[in-house]
Amino acid sequence: MFLHRQPKEHRTRYFNLLQRVAALSGLCTESNVNSQIPYLYYRTHEIVFSHSFSVKSRTREDISIDAQQDSLGIGLKTFNQKGKGQMEKIAEFNKDFSSYKKASPTDKMRIISELYNKRLNDALNLYSLEYFAFSCVAKSPGQMLIFDTAMDFINLKRLKLANSSKSLGFTDGSHSYTFSESKSTLKRRFLLPVSDNVFTLKIDILRDPLGFLETTDFKDLATNKDSSFVLLPLSSCEKSGLNQWNAKGRKRDMNEVYVRIPKWIHRCFAGFFPERDVEFALNLPSRRVLSAKICQDEGKALMSNPNKAMGVWLLRDVLKLPEGQVLTDEYLQEMGIDSIKVTKVNSHTFDVDYMPYGSFLDFKTSRL
Repeated sequence: MFLHRQPKEHRTRYFNLLQRVAALSGLCTESNVNSQIPYLYYRTHEIVFSHSFSVKSRTREDISIDAQQDSLGIGLKTFNQKGKGQMEKIAEFNKDFSSYKKASPTDKMRIISELYNKRLNDALNLYSLEYFAFSCVAKSPGQMLIFDTAMDFINLKRLKLANSSKSLGFTDGSHSYTFSESKSTLKRRFLLPVSDNVFTLKIDILRDPLGFLETTDFKDLATNKDSSFVLLPLSSCEKSGLNQWNAKGRKRDMNEVYVRIPKWIHRCFAGFFPERDVEFALNLPSRRVLSAKICQDEGKALMSNPNKAMGVWLLRDVLKLPEGQVLTDEYLQEMGIDSIKVTKVNSHTFDVDYMPYGSFLDFKTSRL
């Protein structure tokens, strides 16, 4: 589990932020004020969670977790608490429709379970995880119930069909699931744990949130655009960038690559990277550390040492590109990845992660 392992001051920060965000529920709809059920947008929950704890956000990635702390993968759930349990979405399988559309209810139950387990395995292997957990916020009138619960693999040996009418219902002996073919959505029932494992937050919703905002001065709180990270594109020509292994001349390793650094990055983020040929640490999401440096004329390339280490991570681990296949923009779009995010920890240490397709254009547009 997650929450009980965190420092008390981090939990307090998380709870205080949730209470303050929930106090503004009236900005969303008057029904929240009348019912006193707090509103919490799931993206806001993700931001508050990442800000409060020492975790890496995984919310922009199409995987089964929203955050990571060391070897623990964490899924975040926000829902209204009704009765003893609530069915909530845990996965979508739109891309896999052809694999189950004509299957019998029993076969469909097995296929969906295998697809879900594969997603957990993919996250486990990509980020060197050992455990999974859900961290939940269940909302009810005047309060939020905060708790953790297990994120389990579906037990394929104990699958039992419950119903197959409008949606496919089944159980694996530990959890109840439903699958809606029309929405390609798998849901799991979330039950409240014993009271000792639940944190209860009292929520007071402001009846006049606009009045509160009108009387609050935000001028001194405004900040400049964040310059602690940059995004670097993965798009490459046939014989350069991530396709450097395909360049003519000397014999090259099949994993030999570099990541292109556009000129405007150096112009807009002067001093972000160390000088050319100065080595620094590059922390991968798996917690493996690469030695890297800025190379080539005008510092246009980010390379690892040895050079192939970057290629193994990007080409094989992240993009799943077979050796000898040239990387194209079409392939990047198909994989849903277009860039890497390089975050500056200090002058000689950087974190790196891959970003969803479309992220680089958004980043460039917001900076230029």
